[in-house]
Amino acid sequence: MGGDDIGPLPSSRSTGPPGQANDLSGQVVGSVLQAGSVRDVHFHSTTVPAVPAVNPPRQLPPVTSLFTGRKEDLTWLNQQWLHATGIGIGALLVVSGTAGVGKSSLALAWLRGRMSEFPDGQLYVDLGGYSPGGPMAPAEVVAGFLRALGVPPERIPAQPAERSSLLRTTTHGQRISILLDNAVSAAQVRTLALTSPGCATLVTTRGTLSGLTMDGARFHRLEPWRAQTGVALMQRMLGEERIAAEPEAALLVAQLCGGLPLALGVAAAKLTSRPRWRIARLAEALAQDGHRLEALTDDEDSAVIPALDGSYQVLSPNGAHLYRALGACPVAWFDLGMIAAVLGTSAEQAETRVDVLVDANLLEDLGGRYRFHDLVRLHAMRCAQTDTPVAEHGVAFGRLVDFLLASATRAEEELTPSHRILNRTYRFTHEPPAPFTGPDQALDWLEEQRPNLMSVLRHCVAEQIHDAVWQLADAMWPLFLRRRYPEDRLEAQNLGVNAARLDGDERAEGSLLTSLAGTLKRAGQLQDAAAVVEQALELYQRIGDQRGLAQACNGLAKIYLELGELERAGQFFGRALELRVQIGYRRGVYLTHQGIGLVAAARGDLARAAWHLRRSYRGLTAVGDTYDAAWSLALWAQATAERGPHARVLRRLDRARAAMAAAGSAFGQGEVLEIIGQVHEAGGEPAAAREHYAAALEYLAATGPVAELRVRARLNRLQAC
Repeated sequence: MGGDDIGPLPSSRSTGPPGQANDLSGQVVGSVLQAGSVRDVHFHSTTVPAVPAVNPPRQLPPVTSLFTGRKEDLTWLNQQWLHATGIGIGALLVVSGTAGVGKSSLALAWLRGRMSEFPDGQLYVDLGGYSPGGPMAPAEVVAGFLRALGVPPERIPAQPAERSSLLRTTTHGQRISILLDNAVSAAQVRTLALTSPGCATLVTTRGTLSGLTMDGARFHRLEPWRAQTGVALMQRMLGEERIAAEPEAALLVAQLCGGLPLALGVAAAKLTSRPRWRIARLAEALAQDGHRLEALTDDEDSAVIPALDGSYQVLSPNGAHLYRALGACPVAWFDLGMIAAVLGTSAEQAETRVDVLVDANLLEDLGGRYRFHDLVRLHAMRCAQTDTPVAEHGVAFGRLVDFLLASATRAEEELTPSHRILNRTYRFTHEPPAPFTGPDQALDWLEEQRPNLMSVLRHCVAEQIHDAVWQLADAMWPLFLRRRYPEDRLEAQNLGVNAARLDGDERAEGSLLTSLAGTLKRAGQLQDAAAVVEQALELYQRIGDQRGLAQACNGLAKIYLELGELERAGQFFGRALELRVQIGYRRGVYLTHQGIGLVAAARGDLARAAWHLRRSYRGLTAVGDTYDAAWSLALWAQATAERGPHARVLRRLDRARAAMAAAGSAFGQGEVLEIIGQVHEAGGEPAAAREHYAAALEYLAATGPVAELRVRARLNRLQAC
């Protein structure tokens, strides 16, 4: 008896040659040949053949209505699939991204679009990597796949290794795709992936699964939608008329949802079920950071919070601690120095720890900086408030405050050493590694950290950490002096004055009042500035602070100069000079000479003005204040413009401008360019004057609104001639 039949051989008595009987049982694969008398033989095969399903399995869920766009991401999947088929291997493609970004929708859309290329079936499983019940066991998943492919339950081996072997055998030579949704580890995927030519295994994960690199996997990170894509989704769900009625509110909702389809879907569903709501009402609710996650909760199946909870719950204890610690720090981004400070570790240890959150797609690595997605940041804040042990409360934020305050104070010492006179209070440590070297890097660091410094300062106000508020405001002075930022400057100094008052530190209050007066003067609010500096004057007189009193007199003199009250300006500059000479404050003496020179110039006494300004320039240069020395040099050149050689005046002004550039002051460069324009205009050179006024506007537009208006008026007058 011969042939290629595959199937069980029933236990029976088969008749052979006369007088002989064969006992056969078991199962055989391949040809069978009768070969004489064989007694009591059992055939056994370790590989159980699959019984092909009548219909190939089509297990993919439908593509959600939230799916839209993603052309570039679909193109990447297409390219990787074509590459794999071109070289005759199975495709193993991993799509990663944060919770709710639309990984599953992308995978389903791509697989459904290529259904005809997988005629033998499309399998699907949610591996549950981030569900409360924990991930599915790979052996259980394999059993489900085998049943879907037509293997009877009784033929599925009990051992996981044998099940995986049977899956590979069953799918060999077939064209099948598998979607492994919500995978949590490389080992989980490795057991289930199909590697035969013509097969595709598509994996979605909130992690990175970099361990699959050795298995030939290709990786793609899915980014959040652009805001306009979110508006397109809302238009599809709510209708064109409703979006057209409130386009700005719709765009704001899309922006506040952070480009996450899950969040946008919940927002659109809320509006769909509430047709009388204006879109602006939802936008207003979402704009409140403390309530945004709750506003994006519709029901258990579509809530954003459970999705993010799943990512948080699978973190290691160290990873969860870092997530909460960073969540307690209200900043726009972190660098390794900040993270090391928050953890109380070295930068090297911080880098190892932070990689856990990056790999979990909870923190974005921007190349030296790390940032939470907006909604992830709110979730991390929520965890910091609700899950943080008592021992952790306030520690992370306190360490960050210390780090930023100590670093800003070092920058202040580099840039304006004479301004560094107020005390500092540190709760944990005040000796972190310096994040910069030299004045240029110090100023760049202050500018880069400005959003973080302002955010921390505001949070300290909310937490009533009064000493940190005024100390941060004081330490930011060099940034505001060189780079301006008038709105932040005014806010920080107002908050600083109030905090110093609440803290009971009168010396700090007086210093910040004087700084605030200068800010108001720069903004053109001269009467308000005078009222503020008079408060400082009275305070310093009461506590007997001669240095502070001199500073207040000097500040009040500048305001009177701006108001055109030259007599009073001269009186207060004279009083400031007398006090500064008495206490031996050399830099202050030379700064007051600058003011006296300006009064003399305003009176038309250019010779006296030039004498004071020259003395100011040389003295400030000697004490190392290159920034203020540049001002005095420019003003000295201007005072001598009418009677000095034209070329020498312009050379001095060019030196002053170069010094302003070296100091990193855009505002200073703009004002020096204005003076150069004035010199050219007075010298009968309108074309050169226009050129320099136009150049000045480029610097002053973002740094000095009052100066910008003044220069624009000069330029308009020249152009009208």
